[in-house]
Amino acid sequence: MNKNDRTNQELIEEILSLKQNIRELERSESTYKALFAHAAEGILVADLRTKKFNYANPALCRMFGYTEEEILRLSVEDVHPKDSLEHVIDEFNALERGEKTWALKIPCLRKDGSIFYANISNAVVTLDGVQCNVGFFSDITGLMKVEDNLRESEDKCRFLSDRMSDIAWIADTNLRTTYITPSIQKVLGFTPEERIHQLLHQQLTPDSMSKAIDALSRELTLEKQGTADPARVLNIELEYYHKDGSTRWLDVIVTGIRNDRGELTALHGVSRDITARKQAEKDLRESERRYREFFATSRDCVFITSKEGKWIDFNDAALELFGYDNREELFKIPISSLYVDPEERTRFLVQIENDGYVKEYPVRLRRKDGTVIDTLITAGLRRSEDIFQVEFFGTIRDITQGKRVEEEKRKSEENFHRSLDESPLGARIVSGEGDTLYANRALLDIYGYKTVSELQETPTKMRYTPESCKEFLTRREKRRQGRPVPSEYEISIVRKDGEIRQIHAFRKEILWNGTPQFQILYNDITDRKRTEEALRKSEEHLRKLYQESPIPTLTWQKKENDFILIDCNLAAIRLTDGKVVETLGKSALNLYESNPLAIDDLNRCFQQKSPGRREVISQHFAPGKSLSLHYGFIPPDLIIVHVEDQTERKRVEEEKQKLQDRLNRAEKMEVLGQLAGKVAHDLNNVLGVLTGYSELLLMDISEDHRARVNAEKIMKSTEKGAAIIQDLLTLARRGVTTTEVVNLNHVVSGFVKSPVFDKLKEQHYQVTFRSECDDHLLNINGSPVHLEKALMNLVSNAAEAIAGGGEVTIHTENRYLDAAVSGYDEIREGDYVVLTVSDTGTGIPADRKEKIFEPFYTSKKMGKSGTGLGLPIVWGMVKDHKGYIDVQSRDGGGTVFTIYFPATRDEILNARQKEKTERYRGKGESVLVVDDIAEQRDVASALLEKLGYRVHSVSSGEKAVEYLKGNKVDILVLDMIMAPGIDGFETYRRILEIHPKQKAVIVSGFSETDRVREAQKLGAGPYIKKPYVLETIGTAIRDELAK
Repeated sequence: MNKNDRTNQELIEEILSLKQNIRELERSESTYKALFAHAAEGILVADLRTKKFNYANPALCRMFGYTEEEILRLSVEDVHPKDSLEHVIDEFNALERGEKTWALKIPCLRKDGSIFYANISNAVVTLDGVQCNVGFFSDITGLMKVEDNLRESEDKCRFLSDRMSDIAWIADTNLRTTYITPSIQKVLGFTPEERIHQLLHQQLTPDSMSKAIDALSRELTLEKQGTADPARVLNIELEYYHKDGSTRWLDVIVTGIRNDRGELTALHGVSRDITARKQAEKDLRESERRYREFFATSRDCVFITSKEGKWIDFNDAALELFGYDNREELFKIPISSLYVDPEERTRFLVQIENDGYVKEYPVRLRRKDGTVIDTLITAGLRRSEDIFQVEFFGTIRDITQGKRVEEEKRKSEENFHRSLDESPLGARIVSGEGDTLYANRALLDIYGYKTVSELQETPTKMRYTPESCKEFLTRREKRRQGRPVPSEYEISIVRKDGEIRQIHAFRKEILWNGTPQFQILYNDITDRKRTEEALRKSEEHLRKLYQESPIPTLTWQKKENDFILIDCNLAAIRLTDGKVVETLGKSALNLYESNPLAIDDLNRCFQQKSPGRREVISQHFAPGKSLSLHYGFIPPDLIIVHVEDQTERKRVEEEKQKLQDRLNRAEKMEVLGQLAGKVAHDLNNVLGVLTGYSELLLMDISEDHRARVNAEKIMKSTEKGAAIIQDLLTLARRGVTTTEVVNLNHVVSGFVKSPVFDKLKEQHYQVTFRSECDDHLLNINGSPVHLEKALMNLVSNAAEAIAGGGEVTIHTENRYLDAAVSGYDEIREGDYVVLTVSDTGTGIPADRKEKIFEPFYTSKKMGKSGTGLGLPIVWGMVKDHKGYIDVQSRDGGGTVFTIYFPATRDEILNARQKEKTERYRGKGESVLVVDDIAEQRDVASALLEKLGYRVHSVSSGEKAVEYLKGNKVDILVLDMIMAPGIDGFETYRRILEIHPKQKAVIVSGFSETDRVREAQKLGAGPYIKKPYVLETIGTAIRDELAK
């Protein structure tokens, strides 16, 4: 039992001991918790193994901004910035390893995202059997800021000390420098060390040293009295020496340095360089003086005004400008009332307020008497210290007179420029260096240039001949040397085209656009020089020309009432067979003894001082010749007489008159021919309808039908009408459309075998007709039909010219003319085939000979025979064959008509046989007929439809073009002359733009023209003359389509 009792006792004691220990532990834990809870440092306990937080004291919670419960849910990664986490962990590991006792300046992350910095130490303890890391956090953020601020402040102080422009210094009470900042070197050029060793007189100018010593003495006296303010400041301006020997003004502020007892032990000062300010003040005082002087003496109005338009100040020139007598009167005048245009002041205010100034602003102002003046305002703007008060200051310059003068000057310069522009003389303005500033049109024309720039770009040596260029360079060099140079001189220039011209130049100095320049006027004297040279040569050779002149010339000199022959040339000697030589020095009466009119002519020429003329038939000097005497007066007393042989001239004048007659006759025939051609054309259109419909009738009427005879008579009548029209066309010289090689003998032979000739012989049975043909006659190019027609008219006229018995002869021959022969026509030289028709009739009276070829002129009785077209047709035929006609006749002696045809060496071709109808029938091709005459369109359409063509017709060229824009045809039948509107040529040209290969045949009532040939050059086919004939039009279309 005792054993058990001891055991229990031990257990009780152990329990009591344990309880005691627990109580002590609780007291210890409570004590530690109280310490932790009230500690200023943050304490954080973390499990070393799990890294989880177990405890955080309030100071730590305040540092991080979390509650304890929130912190215990966090880890190390949550309370440090991510970008610093690696560095933080490295620092903590170093603490655990004992390498460090403190982790310094560790960045920590608060709950609100802000960062603070802490110094952290740690201790490893075992709590409840768990090893824990206890961290102690000291917030050093504020300390770091203080350190940064202190460091920044030190840097700034050092920066300012090194760079400050003011000089800080300390001196003892004897004014010896004990400390000074480095800025002294920038201001005065001395280093601080140099300044500390300098005495006062080495630093200050004598006046400033005296000023400084006096100021110090006053201050020391106040110190001894003990009544002065110890915090007082002394401000003084002193002049210091600069190291370079110059001086600088410094503004010095001085305060005292005192010991603990308040005694003055040293002086502290700051000196600032005020040299620029002192100079500015000096300049300002000078400027003020000059300004007041300018203000008082300026001829321009100088003013100061308020923004509201009131005068603040002005000078006396303002009174003169505006016409007021005293300042008080002008002060009362609102400035706005001085403006002619009130809006102008508004614009002035806007500009000066925007820019702060205006310069030479043009304004029109009004004087007291209402006179308007032109002015220029130059003004600035300034504000008072409260910036609300605005003043304008500046000047007003009266430019009224200057503007008037400038305008007159401008007009004068314009007139001067215009006079140069319009001057017939070449004008050039050059600088002193020779550069061309201006050149007028006349000068450019002299040189052959189009523009001034072209003249400027041409080198000088290319504008002068070598000699003139050398002279130019010499003149220029003399001017540069100041040596005299003539203002007038002659030069030889080279034009752009290479021609050399002689120029007389005038040079003088002028003002050009306000600058001294040189004006050079150029007078082209090339023609004058040539004239002078010609005159000189004329004078040199005058005697020779006088003597060798082919015109006999006599020189008479007035002597009282007579004339003395003082000279004559060789021609006069030859004219008089030497007789005139015998009269030299003798009276005119000796030469004109038998001709007193000659003396009268000499007297009349001398008295009237004017030329005279007389024509005479010489009886003595040149028997039978027609002479013309020309008298000329030469001051003071000479008479020149030219003797002209007029014999040849008169003959030439007669020939000229004949040529003029032929020309008049040709022009008359041309006009009448045109009239006849127009009539023929109009008749041809009518006849064309008759011919076409006659052919259509004959095609539709059988051979045995009784109406066929009537249709054939109509057809024959149209053929006769066509023959008449052909005569008219021949008369118009428009009838020969085609030519072929013809032998005139065949034409004569055919004619004498024709029924027409047989009928002619029956009518004139008393007349003998004979033909004489050259067996070796050359061929000609011509129309056999027209040739035979002309021969018929000549033979018929010849027979009718014979009353009773007589003979008509037809003759052909070859004839070569080696020179032109004048007759009714002028016949040129060459090879000709000549047709002559002569008769032994009554002949043609001279007064009728010139009219025989005029249309409708006839000497026969009206209605008996002839229409007056026979010989005009012959004339037209001859001209169409490029031939000539001559008529020889005398009244009662018969007449001979001779026609000259140009010969050809070409051979005669066999005529083509008439084609059968099947040859030119159509195959259903499309045809567009273009004709302005409705009847002609109908006839052409009917004929072509008969031949098997598909036909469409239009009435004008414009309609044809419009039709072919939307349609195609195989061929055109195109009238050449259509009115109104475009003709056939223009129609075809426009159609080719639509259908480039369009085929066409050309038709017209007129003969072939240049427009027809131009159309054929474009691609048109053959030409057909109206009226429309079935075979002709059918063959032409068929041949053109076959190409």
